[in-house]
Amino acid sequence: MVRTPCTVLILGLLGCMAVGAAAAPLYFVSPGEAEGQVVVKATDSEAPQVRTLIALQQARAIGWSPDGRYFSFVQLDPVDDPNGARRLFAYYCVEAKALNISPRGQDVAGYWWAENSSGIAYLVHIGAEDSNTYDVYCHDLIPGSQASKLNGSIPSAGAASVFSADGRYLAFPVADPTHSGQVAVADRTTGEAWIATGSLHVRGHQWSLSGAKLALQTADEEAGIQTLHVADAAKRTITRVSGDNESVEGFSWRPGSTDMAYLIAATGRIGDGVEGQEPVRFKRVLVKLANTDTGENRRVSNVYNASQFVWSADGGYYAVSDMAVDPLSGAAQPSIKVGSFSGQMATPQLVANSSGSAIFAWSPDSKSLAFIMGQYLYRYDVADRKTSVVVDSLTVRDLTWSPDGRHLAVLTPYAEGGIVVWNVDVFGGTGRIISHAFRGAGMVDWSPQGDSLLLYMPRGADTGMLNLLNPTGTPDDVVLVADDATTATWYPVND
Repeated sequence: MVRTPCTVLILGLLGCMAVGAAAAPLYFVSPGEAEGQVVVKATDSEAPQVRTLIALQQARAIGWSPDGRYFSFVQLDPVDDPNGARRLFAYYCVEAKALNISPRGQDVAGYWWAENSSGIAYLVHIGAEDSNTYDVYCHDLIPGSQASKLNGSIPSAGAASVFSADGRYLAFPVADPTHSGQVAVADRTTGEAWIATGSLHVRGHQWSLSGAKLALQTADEEAGIQTLHVADAAKRTITRVSGDNESVEGFSWRPGSTDMAYLIAATGRIGDGVEGQEPVRFKRVLVKLANTDTGENRRVSNVYNASQFVWSADGGYYAVSDMAVDPLSGAAQPSIKVGSFSGQMATPQLVANSSGSAIFAWSPDSKSLAFIMGQYLYRYDVADRKTSVVVDSLTVRDLTWSPDGRHLAVLTPYAEGGIVVWNVDVFGGTGRIISHAFRGAGMVDWSPQGDSLLLYMPRGADTGMLNLLNPTGTPDDVVLVADDATTATWYPVND
């Protein structure tokens, strides 16, 4: 279960995955013995002996770089500072080296990592601390680098800033009381910044997973709809993607391309032609696929009321949860369908019908879709377009693929709100319980080699319990690593 590895001033369980041969280090943070102290510790999947890397006093905003190499934090300047400035630091876990990110005198209000871990951007208040107006700086993680200002003369509003996938561009909200909802883009290579949204009122934005295109979900208040535009950072142009009367519910970039899917609200009718009865209208959610390079888009013809939409890792296929409604009876039929952006599966194939909601996830190699319908765990193989039962009589709360795409870590509910973890052989059709019953809502994360599972169980607002599970073992093999961890990450062995 891979999680986004950095946010501004947020504590959480963070995960990064890769494939390698040696035992994978696990880094985590726990409170220290002294008041206000936190300690960065490490263990590994092969011989889980905990060792201390560094102890920090009054550290805040703890996070990890997306590649798992760096631990970052904000701390009051250790040198006597009459202004009490908060400085940003990073700790290189591999070489046990601390790095000064922000210079002395700058009071850091928040930060976030570039998606490729090439640098950290951070916020510094302009004027009063409660003004919500900031300058944006970036520190490149190369020897001799110093922080440089990114936003030019455009003040930042702080939250919802995000790097492009290659780390070159940074999109940030503009602090302008006369025109809310503007987004600016800064270029790390040239130092230029510009407002990328014109007169649009932006409610959400996200970079493409390839290239330098920024999706903008905007509000058309006169028409009462939400629209979708795409800004091209390289060309500094804006193109409307959604149609004139389409109200956009959400969107999703296709991995490895600048294609996208977006969901639009529509209205359905049931009861047409029934004597003495007025037709009943109901909301529908349709799916459209768009090529943002050519401007072409098309509706997915046989999806009628979408809820979940998930691309495979390589972008070759997508899975969508649909809810078709019988036009006469009004009965709803939930289903899962699999399709592709173009080609033979441009019209998605029905994979399964269900009497309830579905849980599904793509394998890392994009060849199979695992999903739960009722108490059955299924596998759909794209190559032969066949669905197979993996195991039955298994109530599932969540499922996570192993890195090699052959096993699933499955969380099943237990008495009194607890969970038990299973390891299921997706192709062998067998499963084994690998944990004792834990009370609460847990999260699991495979080690990069798949030889261990990290189970995180929240124990309060900021801390949780870390356990290492042996995928081929028994509940007696569970190792308690920490019962008070605030954040953790596996370190990818191979880049």
